[in-house]
This record gives sequence, C-alpha cells and structure tokens, in this order.
Amino acid sequence: MKQVIAGVCIFVLAVGHAWAAEDDERVAASRATVKEFMQSLKGELQKGMQDGGPVNAIGVCNMTAHGIANTYSVRNDWSVGRTSLKVRNPDDAPDTWERAVLPP
Repeated sequence: MKQVIAGVCIFVLAVGHAWAAEDDERVAASRATVKEFMQSLKGELQKGMQDGGPVNAIGVCNMTAHGIANTYSVRNDWSVGRTSLKVRNPDDAPDTWERAVLPP
C-alpha cells in the first residue's frame, strides 16, 4: 500500500510541476503579448500626436486601441483588451477578476 501511495504522490507532484511550467509559459506569453500590444498602441498614439496633437491622439486611442487589441486576440486566441479602475468607456470596465488584480 505504501508503494501505491508513494507512486500517487510522485505522480501528483510531477503533474503539479507540469502545470506550474505551463502556467509559467502562459505568463511569459501574456507578458510578451502585452508588451507588443502596448508598443503598437504607443506607435499609433505618437503618430496621432504628430498628425494633430493631443486631441487627435485621444481620438486615435479611442478608435484604434480596440482594433489593435482585436488583432492580438485573434492571433493568440485570447481576449486582449484594456481596462482600469477609472475608464472613460463603460464597455472597458474591469470584470470581477480584473478588479481584484488591478492596483488601487
């Protein structure tokens, strides 16, 4: 009986380690996607500033950010978007999990 229990414990530890490795990979992939998304958005905002100043940049952010997020959502089969505790657009309001992880 001890061998069976030990075998189960080792299997559980091995599976747990594999899940942790998968989580690490997901976190790394998420961070890479966030970085790419933010670089793309920043480039569009800078172009908007050059083309028409801050008012134009706000419009670019409002109109372009969702399209950029959609590009990364489709590419990665994820849901990519922007949110914060203070949003201008109610459609971008954080869900329960997002509210829990956003800094105050």
